[in-house]
Amino acid sequence: MKTKLSAGCSASKTLASAFSVLALSVTAMAAPVDSEILILVDGQTFSQNSFDLMMEGVAQAFEQQGFIDSVAAGPYGKIASSVLIFNANGTSTAIPWMEMSSSSDLQTFANAVRNVSAPFSFGGISYVDAISSGAASIASSTFEGTLSQMTVIEDGGFFLFSDGPSEVQAARDAALSSGVDVINSVVYNAAGRQAAIESYYESNVVSGGVNGEVAVVGSIPFVNPSPAVSAAIQSSIANSVTNPTIAAAQAVPELSSMLLVSLSGLALLSRRRR
Repeated sequence: MKTKLSAGCSASKTLASAFSVLALSVTAMAAPVDSEILILVDGQTFSQNSFDLMMEGVAQAFEQQGFIDSVAAGPYGKIASSVLIFNANGTSTAIPWMEMSSSSDLQTFANAVRNVSAPFSFGGISYVDAISSGAASIASSTFEGTLSQMTVIEDGGFFLFSDGPSEVQAARDAALSSGVDVINSVVYNAAGRQAAIESYYESNVVSGGVNGEVAVVGSIPFVNPSPAVSAAIQSSIANSVTNPTIAAAQAVPELSSMLLVSLSGLALLSRRRR
């Protein structure tokens, strides 16, 4: 999967080729997992409370019982995840790739997420850098996921973009060509700009489809939200992180049923030939 390529613009091909070179160097040692989940969190929040709210949503994702059950139900029974911080004078690793197979592993990851501090480093805003860094991290990880996912989480209070839409699209397309299956997103603190933000992300950032969507929460930026609004933001974040893996786990029985039908058909054909 890490070396999967498809046609696209020249910029996309160049970026995808770079990601593929990284992938080729780790393919031999890659450990199989059901999902590789790369979480990109916005480093330009207006306060530590806003950053903590975002990270709490990520942590809660790994504590959801439905997600824990889906991890256990996967063919390999394990996932791998990492957290990067973007929009903070570049993109940096907050939590390196970690393999998880038990509820205890998932809880350890959730605890690590809660311990990440806000960088409060402004400038260098670039969705191209965020997406490209995320794709490179997935390509160079020591894991090979049946599903490779990127989730972008942004505080819309600082919704700015320094890259042209075509550049962001090229980075997204290159990431998908390099083997990333899903790019989804949550943007909160988007009051008054929900439509513009949703349009920008749908056109340039997310992959589309059932799991590749953007969820925009119209909370008011630069103020501490009410408990109800905080819960809505955290729920949107948790669902974006977990839904692709849950959907993949739910599809496994269907694939098994198809295999049984195919085997039954082969057995019937064999009997007829006799």
